[in-house]
Amino acid sequence: MGYAMIATRKDARSLYLARPDSNITIGRVSDFTYESNVLGAINRFHNRFSTVDDNLMSKNSLFINQKVSSNDKGAVIVDLQPGSYRSLDLDKLGTGVYYDQITGQSYIVRNGHLDIKIPSSGVVILTMSKNLARPLIEIDNRGGSFVNSLTVNITPKNGVGEYYV
Repeated sequence: MGYAMIATRKDARSLYLARPDSNITIGRVSDFTYESNVLGAINRFHNRFSTVDDNLMSKNSLFINQKVSSNDKGAVIVDLQPGSYRSLDLDKLGTGVYYDQITGQSYIVRNGHLDIKIPSSGVVILTMSKNLARPLIEIDNRGGSFVNSLTVNITPKNGVGEYYV
């Protein structure tokens, strides 16, 4: 839950780890089982809204960060008392259908108001986009042997603040 609060913030560096295959082949991801649905959804929300101003609200056990960009709207809701029914005022979100990026469930926000039961994870990630793009890494030279050096072009997509090591 703490990571959800941190990763939603503008300009925060989120964490997205890709595991290589058992041969440690550069650029070949074989195992995403370490990635929980919650963590992945938070990272995708962060990538979607990384440069958008925060609209923060906290009250009692709730933390909410609403984001409004030119092409999407959304909110991350964290409740330290999961399983609770909540009546929320999301004044930055317009009336419409929003999708929980963790469960895929749709919710209707009417006039900035949402009634919701917070799931056991304590985290709800709402966006007007049904599916947020997953980060991709494209590599132009994927094999063969070499001596001395090899030039490889790596192109990240759907992410922000990529680093190579």
